[in-house]
Amino acid sequence: MRPRVLLLALPVTWLACFSPTGSGVPSAEFDAGPGGAVFDASTPDGEAPDAAAAEAGWVDASKDVVLDVGPAPVTVVVGGARGFEAGVPVVFADATGAPIFTGATSGAGIAAMIVPAGGMVTVLLGTPSQPAPYTVMGLASGDQVLVVDRGSLAALPPILPLVAGAPLDAGVGDYEAFAGVCTSTSMYASLPMNLAPGLHAGPCVGLGPIGNGFGAAYPVVVEAQNGSGGVLGYAFSRNNGITMPDEAGNLEVTLPPWSTGTVAQTLALADLPDATASAAVAYSEIADGILTPLPQIPAPAGEAGLPPAQLVHTHPGFADAVQTELVVSPQPLYTPAGIAIVTAGAPPTTSGTVTLDASLAAAAPAFTAAAVTSPTAGQPVVGWTLAGGDLHAMTGVVAQLGWSAITDGGAQNGVWTLVAPGTAASTLQAPALPSTLSGFAPASGATFAASTLFAIDGRTAMPTYASMLPIGSLFVSQAGNCYVGLPAVPPLPRPGVAVVSIFSPGGGC
Repeated sequence: MRPRVLLLALPVTWLACFSPTGSGVPSAEFDAGPGGAVFDASTPDGEAPDAAAAEAGWVDASKDVVLDVGPAPVTVVVGGARGFEAGVPVVFADATGAPIFTGATSGAGIAAMIVPAGGMVTVLLGTPSQPAPYTVMGLASGDQVLVVDRGSLAALPPILPLVAGAPLDAGVGDYEAFAGVCTSTSMYASLPMNLAPGLHAGPCVGLGPIGNGFGAAYPVVVEAQNGSGGVLGYAFSRNNGITMPDEAGNLEVTLPPWSTGTVAQTLALADLPDATASAAVAYSEIADGILTPLPQIPAPAGEAGLPPAQLVHTHPGFADAVQTELVVSPQPLYTPAGIAIVTAGAPPTTSGTVTLDASLAAAAPAFTAAAVTSPTAGQPVVGWTLAGGDLHAMTGVVAQLGWSAITDGGAQNGVWTLVAPGTAASTLQAPALPSTLSGFAPASGATFAASTLFAIDGRTAMPTYASMLPIGSLFVSQAGNCYVGLPAVPPLPRPGVAVVSIFSPGGGC
């Protein structure tokens, strides 16, 4: 019997809309639409699969063969800044976390296997000295998981935007450049200026499909601002792939001449649930799969909105979508807890007011404490308490825990990410790793810290757990922040609303 052909279509515009013809809000669905990356993992006719493998129902990742034994496999794709990542260890496990098969990603970054209902998969990113295991629990037949290796961004050189054409001299107070959350300001109104990528609260570089491949791209915007932060002109460039650095070690990006037609949006706040609560807002443009939060300035007097009303200037032609994030905290800001109300939609074409409704925060679960224990060696447990109720009605939970240890080879510093469906339980336990890969697990004597918890109510943007899985690896730890840093939620996979409860017990000042 010839193995069934595995067709994996990566999201076309989600994560990184690298096609200049892309439009609308990026889609996280694995949809073989125009420009999608489709991988034919069939083998030549007559090639007989191993009988034992057929009995076990697993996929030989070196051949990307899916054995036709009934249920659809769980498919994992791993990609980083330089493309699909081959040879990444992958451990499939049953619902208890016991390993049932260990393999590695193929040259196309793919690993797939039929797992029991509720099974798990762990992708072992990083190295044994700096491990970054990523575990997805509660899997179902046919689930597809995209794992973005954010650690692959660490070595990227600075970005150097170069604006073509004559400079905007008249009335310019300073220039400001953006690449995702990375910004650089020239207080002396001079260009060019470097943008240094790094692992900040969010990425400076987007990772995702490029045609039939995968890799990094970074959107760049440069604004010419007056002394009050008003935008006199802007220039942008998208779909910038990784190239050879120039002689100074920079990634040069040439932007077209200045444009002046920004579209202003006033941010208005409605229905803050508690007089003692506080709120913070991010308004971001989505391009190349990442959020570029826009600077906010006081709106003209008399306009309703945040006190004082805030104004942002969007950049027509730049974004695939825009995303607002309102984080409501039960106490004044600089607290480790918050409820994020996130809305994604099409970029505005005319100036107007965006009303941010805080009322959805009232019904969201609120974390009050979290801790990490390790009753079983190498299998840490993250637990939490809530102000009331549990997380069974949530679309999913993302828990990130960190640890450090001293080993015979030196120091070990790791972060383990656990992704699970909504649960009535108050703990998640990491699965066991095979002895051959135990170096990726916390070493004996490790010290643990609960980095960040996300409880995700996907609402209209992620109505099912399966629709949340492609962005699970994009949630970024808030550890080390004094407060919930905005934007805290990655680009939503489709137009709509999501509500996310966030807790970072390592935060607070």
